[in-house]
Amino acid sequence: MTMTMRVSRDGGRTYGGEVVYPSGQTVRPVTLTASAMWPACECLRCTNPDHAPSAGTGDRHPLNEEGTDVTITQYGPAEVQSLISPELRALLIKDVRKTWQDLTDELGERGVNQLVAFLATSIRSDGPLTPSLRVDLFWHAFVQRTVPYLAFSKALGVDCIHHVPDEDEAGDPEAGRAAMALTTASIRAAGFTIDAEFWPNEGAADCSQCHAGCTDSPVGGK
Repeated sequence: MTMTMRVSRDGGRTYGGEVVYPSGQTVRPVTLTASAMWPACECLRCTNPDHAPSAGTGDRHPLNEEGTDVTITQYGPAEVQSLISPELRALLIKDVRKTWQDLTDELGERGVNQLVAFLATSIRSDGPLTPSLRVDLFWHAFVQRTVPYLAFSKALGVDCIHHVPDEDEAGDPEAGRAAMALTTASIRAAGFTIDAEFWPNEGAADCSQCHAGCTDSPVGGK
Protein backbone atom coordinates (compact mmCIF):
# COMPACT_ATOMS: atom_id res chain seq x y z
CA MET A 1 0.00 0.00 0.00
CA THR A 2 1.21 3.51 -0.77
CA MET A 3 0.04 7.05 -0.10
CA THR A 4 0.45 9.68 -2.83
CA MET A 5 0.46 13.42 -2.11
CA ARG A 6 0.86 16.64 -4.06
CA VAL A 7 2.04 19.66 -2.08
CA SER A 8 0.77 23.24 -2.27
CA ARG A 9 2.87 25.98 -0.67
CA ASP A 10 0.81 28.95 -1.86
CA GLY A 11 -2.70 28.33 -0.58
CA GLY A 12 -3.73 25.90 -3.30
CA ARG A 13 -2.90 28.10 -6.28
CA THR A 14 -0.17 25.72 -7.51
CA TYR A 15 0.95 22.20 -6.60
CA GLY A 16 4.27 20.41 -6.74
CA GLY A 17 4.96 16.95 -8.07
CA GLU A 18 3.58 13.78 -6.56
CA VAL A 19 5.29 12.34 -3.48
CA VAL A 20 4.77 8.62 -2.83
CA TYR A 21 5.05 7.13 0.67
CA PRO A 22 5.37 3.30 0.70
CA SER A 23 3.64 1.57 3.58
CA GLY A 24 6.96 0.31 4.92
CA GLN A 25 8.68 3.71 5.00
CA THR A 26 9.63 4.97 8.44
CA VAL A 27 8.35 8.46 9.22
CA ARG A 28 8.38 10.60 12.33
CA PRO A 29 5.48 9.95 14.71
CA VAL A 30 2.45 12.25 14.80
CA THR A 31 2.03 14.27 18.01
CA LEU A 32 -1.73 14.16 18.46
CA THR A 33 -1.72 16.95 21.06
CA ALA A 34 -0.55 19.31 18.32
CA SER A 35 -2.11 17.98 15.14
CA ALA A 36 -3.95 14.88 14.04
CA MET A 37 -2.77 15.36 10.45
CA TRP A 38 0.09 13.50 8.78
CA PRO A 39 2.99 14.10 8.24
CA ALA A 40 3.41 15.96 11.52
CA CYS A 41 3.75 19.73 11.21
CA GLU A 42 6.88 21.41 12.53
CA CYS A 43 5.74 25.04 12.47
CA LEU A 44 5.75 27.23 15.59
CA ARG A 45 2.05 26.72 16.11
CA CYS A 46 2.34 22.93 16.34
CA THR A 47 5.65 22.75 18.21
CA ASN A 48 4.76 25.47 20.76
CA PRO A 49 2.12 24.37 23.29
CA ASP A 50 0.90 27.96 23.62
CA HIS A 51 -0.17 27.93 19.95
CA ALA A 52 -1.19 24.28 19.48
CA PRO A 53 -4.88 23.34 19.16
CA SER A 54 -6.28 20.55 21.29
CA ALA A 55 -6.46 17.09 19.78
CA GLY A 56 -9.78 16.24 18.22
CA THR A 57 -10.85 19.84 17.61
CA GLY A 58 -11.00 19.28 13.86
CA ASP A 59 -8.73 22.28 13.27
CA ARG A 60 -7.32 22.04 9.74
CA HIS A 61 -3.72 23.14 10.01
CA PRO A 62 -1.26 23.64 7.12
CA LEU A 63 1.67 21.28 6.80
CA ASN A 64 4.98 22.90 5.93
CA GLU A 65 6.60 19.64 4.76
CA GLU A 66 5.00 17.31 2.25
CA GLY A 67 1.59 18.63 3.31
CA THR A 68 -1.41 20.06 1.56
CA ASP A 69 -3.18 23.39 1.06
CA VAL A 70 -1.05 25.91 2.92
CA THR A 71 -3.28 28.66 4.33
CA ILE A 72 -3.49 30.83 7.46
CA THR A 73 -7.25 31.10 7.62
CA GLN A 74 -7.24 29.41 11.04
CA TYR A 75 -5.17 32.20 12.60
CA GLY A 76 -6.74 35.17 14.35
CA PRO A 77 -4.91 38.53 14.52
CA ALA A 78 -3.99 38.07 18.19
CA GLU A 79 -2.57 34.62 17.53
CA VAL A 80 -0.43 35.89 14.65
CA GLN A 81 0.87 38.77 16.76
CA SER A 82 1.85 36.30 19.51
CA LEU A 83 4.25 34.57 17.11
CA ILE A 84 6.67 37.46 17.78
CA SER A 85 8.07 37.01 21.28
CA PRO A 86 8.59 40.00 23.61
CA GLU A 87 12.35 39.44 23.33
CA LEU A 88 12.28 39.54 19.53
CA ARG A 89 10.05 42.61 19.59
CA ALA A 90 12.61 44.41 21.74
CA LEU A 91 15.42 43.46 19.34
CA LEU A 92 13.50 44.67 16.29
CA ILE A 93 12.70 47.99 17.98
CA LYS A 94 16.37 48.37 18.90
CA ASP A 95 17.39 47.66 15.30
CA VAL A 96 14.91 50.16 13.83
CA ARG A 97 16.00 52.81 16.33
CA LYS A 98 19.43 52.87 14.64
CA THR A 99 17.67 54.57 11.71
CA TRP A 100 14.65 56.11 13.46
CA GLN A 101 16.47 57.57 16.44
CA ASP A 102 13.50 59.13 18.26
CA LEU A 103 11.45 55.92 18.07
CA THR A 104 9.86 55.26 21.47
CA ASP A 105 9.25 51.79 22.87
CA GLU A 106 5.49 52.33 22.64
CA LEU A 107 5.62 53.43 19.01
CA GLY A 108 8.03 50.59 18.28
CA GLU A 109 5.56 48.03 19.63
CA ARG A 110 2.92 49.48 17.35
CA GLY A 111 5.35 49.29 14.44
CA VAL A 112 5.98 45.59 15.04
CA ASN A 113 2.21 45.04 15.15
CA GLN A 114 1.79 46.75 11.79
CA LEU A 115 4.63 44.72 10.29
CA VAL A 116 3.09 41.45 11.48
CA ALA A 117 -0.31 42.49 10.10
CA PHE A 118 1.28 43.35 6.75
CA LEU A 119 3.24 40.09 6.47
CA ALA A 120 0.36 37.87 7.56
CA THR A 121 -1.97 39.58 5.09
CA SER A 122 0.52 39.46 2.23
CA ILE A 123 0.61 35.67 2.03
CA ARG A 124 -3.16 35.42 1.68
CA SER A 125 -3.40 38.21 -0.92
CA ASP A 126 -3.92 37.42 -4.61
CA GLY A 127 -1.47 40.15 -5.60
CA PRO A 128 1.65 41.77 -4.14
CA LEU A 129 1.24 44.25 -1.28
CA THR A 130 3.64 47.05 -0.44
CA PRO A 131 4.51 48.52 2.97
CA SER A 132 4.78 52.15 3.96
CA LEU A 133 8.25 53.54 4.54
CA ARG A 134 7.88 53.18 8.30
CA VAL A 135 6.61 49.62 8.15
CA ASP A 136 9.42 48.78 5.73
CA LEU A 137 11.98 49.85 8.34
CA PHE A 138 10.68 47.11 10.61
CA TRP A 139 10.58 44.63 7.72
CA HIS A 140 14.24 45.31 6.89
CA ALA A 141 15.16 44.75 10.54
CA PHE A 142 13.24 41.48 10.67
CA VAL A 143 14.62 40.11 7.38
CA GLN A 144 18.17 40.56 8.67
CA ARG A 145 17.43 38.28 11.63
CA THR A 146 17.09 35.28 9.37
CA VAL A 147 16.47 32.54 11.95
CA PRO A 148 13.35 34.05 13.58
CA TYR A 149 12.22 35.50 10.23
CA LEU A 150 12.18 32.11 8.52
CA ALA A 151 10.55 30.54 11.58
CA PHE A 152 7.81 33.19 11.41
CA SER A 153 7.31 32.56 7.68
CA LYS A 154 7.03 28.82 8.24
CA ALA A 155 4.56 29.38 11.08
CA LEU A 156 2.32 31.08 8.51
CA GLY A 157 2.69 28.17 6.10
CA VAL A 158 5.32 29.39 3.61
CA ASP A 159 9.03 28.75 3.36
CA CYS A 160 9.91 32.45 3.26
CA ILE A 161 8.06 35.74 2.73
CA HIS A 162 10.53 37.30 0.32
CA HIS A 163 11.31 41.01 0.28
CA VAL A 164 11.32 42.28 -3.31
CA PRO A 165 12.72 45.83 -3.82
CA ASP A 166 11.31 48.06 -6.53
CA GLU A 167 13.95 48.82 -9.18
CA ASP A 168 12.23 52.10 -10.10
CA GLU A 169 13.94 54.55 -7.73
CA ALA A 170 11.94 57.56 -8.94
CA GLY A 171 8.60 55.94 -8.28
CA ASP A 172 5.12 57.01 -9.34
CA PRO A 173 3.24 58.98 -6.62
CA GLU A 174 -0.15 57.98 -7.98
CA ALA A 175 0.84 54.32 -8.10
CA GLY A 176 2.20 54.66 -4.57
CA ARG A 177 -1.10 56.01 -3.26
CA ALA A 178 -2.99 53.21 -5.00
CA ALA A 179 -0.61 50.62 -3.55
CA MET A 180 -1.08 52.01 -0.03
CA ALA A 181 -4.87 52.02 -0.39
CA LEU A 182 -4.87 48.39 -1.59
CA THR A 183 -2.53 47.29 1.18
CA THR A 184 -4.38 48.94 4.06
CA ALA A 185 -7.74 47.72 2.72
CA SER A 186 -6.36 44.17 2.52
CA ILE A 187 -4.99 44.33 6.07
CA ARG A 188 -8.36 45.48 7.40
CA ALA A 189 -10.15 42.76 5.44
CA ALA A 190 -7.84 40.19 7.06
CA GLY A 191 -9.07 41.32 10.47
CA PHE A 192 -6.13 43.45 11.58
CA THR A 193 -6.23 47.04 12.82
CA ILE A 194 -4.55 49.81 10.82
CA ASP A 195 -2.46 52.22 12.89
CA ALA A 196 -2.71 55.55 11.03
CA GLU A 197 0.68 56.65 12.40
CA PHE A 198 2.34 54.16 10.05
CA TRP A 199 0.40 54.62 6.82
CA PRO A 200 0.51 57.91 4.86
CA ASN A 201 -2.86 57.32 3.20
CA GLU A 202 -4.35 57.01 6.69
CA GLY A 203 -2.99 60.34 7.92
CA ALA A 204 0.52 59.53 9.14
CA ALA A 205 2.08 62.59 10.73
CA ASP A 206 5.18 62.50 8.53
CA CYS A 207 3.86 63.83 5.24
CA SER A 208 7.17 62.99 3.52
CA GLN A 209 6.58 59.29 4.19
CA CYS A 210 5.64 57.52 0.98
CA HIS A 211 5.31 53.88 0.11
CA ALA A 212 8.56 51.97 0.37
CA GLY A 213 8.45 50.62 -3.17
CA CYS A 214 8.96 47.07 -1.92
CA THR A 215 6.59 44.15 -2.33
CA ASP A 216 6.14 40.76 -0.79
CA SER A 217 6.48 37.41 -2.50
CA PRO A 218 5.52 34.34 -0.46
CA VAL A 219 6.79 31.97 -3.14
CA GLY A 220 9.97 33.47 -4.56
CA GLY A 221 11.94 36.67 -4.85
CA LYS A 222 13.36 38.47 -7.82
